[in-house]
Amino acid sequence: LWNKGLKVTHQQRWEGKELVGEIIELVNGGRSPLILEETWFNQNNTRAMKFSQKHLAPKEKAFLYRVADAQGVLHHG
Repeated sequence: LWNKGLKVTHQQRWEGKELVGEIIELVNGGRSPLILEETWFNQNNTRAMKFSQKHLAPKEKAFLYRVADAQGVLHHG
């Protein structure tokens, strides 16, 4: 997906005892429209995810909201 020009930036992260929440900014840095796929971001510990929008025109921005089990997540210190 990086070869499609998608730029990914972690915006916010919340950690609880059992769950982790993330907001990830997605920017289409390519020259072609992109359709975001959940499989690109789904990990074994993912509980739920939602895109603010799935279709991105060039230079357009969307957000991914993701909730995952805290176990198995790399903790940022």
